[in-house]
Amino acid sequence: MLGPHATLGVAMIVGICIFDWLQRPMARALLFSSLGLAALIGSLSARRAWVDEDSLWSYSVRVEPKATLHQRNASNTFFRADDLDRGAYHRLIDVYLLNRFPAPVQWAEIESTSSLSPLERFVELPAILEPDDPCALVRVFTKEAKQYQPLYGHVVEHCGPRYPACGRWAP
Repeated sequence: MLGPHATLGVAMIVGICIFDWLQRPMARALLFSSLGLAALIGSLSARRAWVDEDSLWSYSVRVEPKATLHQRNASNTFFRADDLDRGAYHRLIDVYLLNRFPAPVQWAEIESTSSLSPLERFVELPAILEPDDPCALVRVFTKEAKQYQPLYGHVVEHCGPRYPACGRWAP
């Protein structure tokens, strides 16, 4: 793989060769404006993500879902929008990724829940990711959830009935 300086050098050489090969100014202008337009169109999806912070983190999670920072910031985005289901799901992924290290991440299992609603994904993921002992993940997540009271109440309401053996579920 080429570094940034090597790529720039190759691009300059190719540009000079194309410029030399095309003798007519109109053909040169058409070619280079086409290339510029193609580059602009190719960057539009990334540019749209920068409209506001919430759009940026939603885009980041789609592009790099295994990045804990993206998952945490996406969850904060959903918490600000009072969407506890999605916020809890992304925070659970964040906690899972952080606590899974250095063991491999079970990404296929996470993606297998994509047809479920965010609430169902949030509630079922501990049992899917840790079928032998879902309580380990539930306890770590519950401890994290205590930092944000609405999330903690959400965890008690939805995880308490699903995982009664994982702790005392007092609000």
